[in-house]
Amino acid sequence: MTVTTRRFLSVTVVLCICLISIVLWLDAKYDLIGLYYNSYATQKQIFLKIDKFPDPSNTGLNLTASSTFECPTNTILCGDKVPGVTEQQLSNIDGLKATFHSLMTNIDFKCPETERFGRQGDGGYEACMTKTVAPNSGSCLVYSFGISRDWSFDEAFAKYGCEVHSFDPSIGKEDHVHSPNVTFHNVGLWGCDIVNRQGWKLERLSTIRKRLGHEMRIIDVLKIDVEGAEWPFLRDMTFGDLQGLSKVKQLLIELHAPRFRQEAVTAVDFGEINVYVGRLRDLLGFRLFKNVQRNYCCGGFSDLMPEGVAEKCCHEVFYFNSHLLQ
Repeated sequence: MTVTTRRFLSVTVVLCICLISIVLWLDAKYDLIGLYYNSYATQKQIFLKIDKFPDPSNTGLNLTASSTFECPTNTILCGDKVPGVTEQQLSNIDGLKATFHSLMTNIDFKCPETERFGRQGDGGYEACMTKTVAPNSGSCLVYSFGISRDWSFDEAFAKYGCEVHSFDPSIGKEDHVHSPNVTFHNVGLWGCDIVNRQGWKLERLSTIRKRLGHEMRIIDVLKIDVEGAEWPFLRDMTFGDLQGLSKVKQLLIELHAPRFRQEAVTAVDFGEINVYVGRLRDLLGFRLFKNVQRNYCCGGFSDLMPEGVAEKCCHEVFYFNSHLLQ
């Protein structure tokens, strides 16, 4: 073998190693192997796992059960089992806890590019910013339920170029324009239209959208952090207004334990919330791309974790509506 040949082979080996290293780095960063990312024709299958969603039967729940049942309008949960949960399942609270934990933590797909809007920790949320998923700056619409004193999420999306509507009846403010592109509404989210014991006006998502003239618009990002009111909202979306989320692209929601600290979450409670989250995924098409487990809310809410898992009392879960890729 000549010196020239050896040099050529050496250079070739080095180039191959460099190329492989670049490919592995890009895959780690963008999940290239897991994406149908190079073809516009297959953008509705942008995530490889989009055709491998968990079988609904894996939850053990009957998610196609009747959608008609009686429930008090002013309570977080129904206080009785909802359709889809059997007596045998209700006798095994550990199994129901494990099902809920699985629904919260089994990621359906990996978003290759996320961006945090708002501050680190509680108050900020990440959105999936992959090309066919990201809000379009200049025309996007964002709803943000639950403000308290933290406007960082809302202002970040306003700066990005979205029309932002912020909602919170608990902070004692009337409707007003908070800042450019951010409009505040003195109303909260619930599963029906009521005024609660605190005198707060709470409404269905459909009522709010109709009043604001947004019935036909896509909500690019719907953020919900409403200290338990997410459960009546999900009951409405998964058993009442089944089209209520059909024009919502990303759903960023903090799910709290449905009981306060001094009360244990019962088997009936777990059965009910499992059905809501299961129907959100398997009937409405919302796919989980991120989960963050939190314990800062354990001062007010009960533990949600199954045996052997460190105590956590709320989950921040990040969903994308796969039906909008069809």
